[in-house]
Amino acid sequence: MRFYILLIPIILFTFSLEAQEKPTGFSIIQKQHELSKGFSDLSADGTMLLKTKNGSLDTTRKFNYVELENTESNEGRLRITINYPPELDGTQLLSITQKDNSSEQYLYLPAIKQTKKIVSQSRGGRFLGSEFFFEDLIPYSWKAYDYTLIIETNYNNKPCYVIELKPHSNIQSHYGRILYTIEKERLITLKMDFYSAKSELIKVAHFEEHTLVNNAFWRPLKVTMLNKTNGRATELKLTNLQIKKGLTPQDLSVMKLGQ
Repeated sequence: MRFYILLIPIILFTFSLEAQEKPTGFSIIQKQHELSKGFSDLSADGTMLLKTKNGSLDTTRKFNYVELENTESNEGRLRITINYPPELDGTQLLSITQKDNSSEQYLYLPAIKQTKKIVSQSRGGRFLGSEFFFEDLIPYSWKAYDYTLIIETNYNNKPCYVIELKPHSNIQSHYGRILYTIEKERLITLKMDFYSAKSELIKVAHFEEHTLVNNAFWRPLKVTMLNKTNGRATELKLTNLQIKKGLTPQDLSVMKLGQ
């Protein structure tokens, strides 16, 4: 799910495809990509609420989130810096999407002052005990997937497209396919269903409280990830969203981790 989520995903826009008689999965996602261009960089404060199977609060995590737009000239970069609880303060995750759609991830551990590279086989692990996998926190690269429009339906009383994403064979993913439920009117993603290679439903993400940043870019302020295998959930909330602060790839480099 290559941030799919805050971003990933979490890339959301306003548009109408009424003029196009027969939209395809590819054309819908392509239009999302075109309309997402131009935010340059995004920063926000975030909170993750880790919940038990019965819905009670287990753990709280607070963090700073920074993303650099994936463009023709810049690699997509995403950095999460934990600032609560105190025992995790300073922990950082850096994710980078390369030009060939491959990716790299690094985890900085302040307790030992070391940066560790996360290998592809470990990206199905839970990020700091949450229901977000490391893979979910990689900048989204839309050219890394094949798209199929499965159905047009209603979700939460809104006309929607349901689009299937399948990673290309050269992309290492713990998901066999992902279903996007996308609102037709604004082309914002409302729900994502994650399936294993054996077509078993692993997780479901719900996107809520969308806000228009700088009157141009839709972003969800709340994302709830439900793990269907263990019943646990993580609720992610964002505040203080800002774009176009002039960040560069050097600001989100491996060398900057821990500084």
